[in-house]
Amino acid sequence: GVTGELVDRAAERLAEGDATLLALEHRGEQLRVPGADKLAEALAVNATLTGLELSGNAVGDAGAAVVAAALAANDALTSLELRYNAIGDVGARHLARALALSPLAHLDLAYNALGPRAGAFVARALRACESLVSLDLGNNRLGDRGGYQIIDALVEPGAALVVALPAEDLLHHAWMVKCSENGNLGAVWLQSRDRSA
Repeated sequence: GVTGELVDRAAERLAEGDATLLALEHRGEQLRVPGADKLAEALAVNATLTGLELSGNAVGDAGAAVVAAALAANDALTSLELRYNAIGDVGARHLARALALSPLAHLDLAYNALGPRAGAFVARALRACESLVSLDLGNNRLGDRGGYQIIDALVEPGAALVVALPAEDLLHHAWMVKCSENGNLGAVWLQSRDRSA
């Protein structure tokens, strides 16, 4: 189909190192794992793409693992958006490992299926990743345990990150107290779960 042809062409351009291709957006097309494989293989060797938007493609945990492997091998990508992809704790584990090694400045994992275990994986990555300045985990199911693990990583000296977490996963008072302890923290906000999603 047309979507497969577009993915193939984009992957070819990435693999060829097309310097005019700085950002790639492929949203809501149900890319799934085969398409993610093609893009990830090309991304692993590409040195020019700085932004990748794959929201709404149902890549799931398997696709997240493929993207994470490419991310770990890529030194150019600074922005990755993976909203609405049914990524759970297993996919978060793969992405967190790659995040610790990557130059990403912006990661968007909102509207996925991240649970409390994902919070632990992300917290470990935040402690190792020096480049990340924006992380959106809104509209997931991190729970108090996952949210607090992330907060603990953020309040360590040197943290300067904007992060969105689901408001109902954390007690508002505890969140504000934890964040106010660190003068280095740039900004943090709470985001309510969208009831219509």
